[in-house]
Amino acid sequence: MNRTEIALQRFSQGYNCAQSVFTVFATEYGLDLETARQIAALFGGGIARSGELCGAISGGLMALGLCLATYDPTDNERKDRLYQLGQNFIESFRSRFGEQHCRFLINRELDTPQKHHAAKESGVFQNQCPQYVAFAVETIAEILYPVERKSQP
Repeated sequence: MNRTEIALQRFSQGYNCAQSVFTVFATEYGLDLETARQIAALFGGGIARSGELCGAISGGLMALGLCLATYDPTDNERKDRLYQLGQNFIESFRSRFGEQHCRFLINRELDTPQKHHAAKESGVFQNQCPQYVAFAVETIAEILYPVERKSQP
C-alpha cells in the first residue's frame, strides 16, 4: 500500500484527519505508531473539534516539523525555510478546496458531542474528509520526497 492508501485506511478505521496524515510520515521517520497517534489525537475536527484549521493540514504541518525542523534554535535560515514550506502547503490546500477551516470545509460545527454525532451520521466524514486526507498526504510527500515524484511514470 502507498502512503495515501495507508492514511485513508487509518481514517476509515477511526483515526482523525490529523492522525491519518501524521502517522504515515511519523512512522517513516522512526516514531512508533501509537506515539504518533497520541501526538495528533487532539488535532482532529479543526483542533479539538473547534472547527478551526483542518486536521489534515495540522497533520501535514506536524509531519513537516518532525521531518525537516532544525535542532538548532538559532538556525533562522532553516526555520524560515520550514515556515515557508508550511505556508505553501496551507496555501496549496486552500487553493484546492477554497478553505482551510474544518467547519467551513464540512459545513458543520463539531464542538459538542451531539454536533459531532450529527456530523458523523450525515456522512460528511466519509464523503468529504478523505479527499482532504489524501491531498495532504500527497502534497507533504511531494515536499519531503521530490525525487520520488520525479521517478514515477
